[in-house]
Amino acid sequence: MSGVNVAAISEQMQAEMAVKGFRDFIAMYNKLSENCFSRCVYDFTSRSLKNKERGCIENCTSKTNLVSQRVLDRFMELQAISKENEKRS
Repeated sequence: MSGVNVAAISEQMQAEMAVKGFRDFIAMYNKLSENCFSRCVYDFTSRSLKNKERGCIENCTSKTNLVSQRVLDRFMELQAISKENEKRS
């Protein structure tokens, strides 16, 4: 019989899930940055942002974060309802 170390496999799976979660976070952050930059930054004659550009970026990131949070909250609500329905069945 082979000596399979279940604890080591579990730790490895958790580490892989953590890496995947971090990659997903970075991908989302990069997408947010790219979207807000392309929408808001238009003057490339200066190294600094104009006040209008800065405000646009702040609004863009804020709204995007709010929408993402609302979607996540709703998803969690639907998951809870789904689990309750499964228990009743």
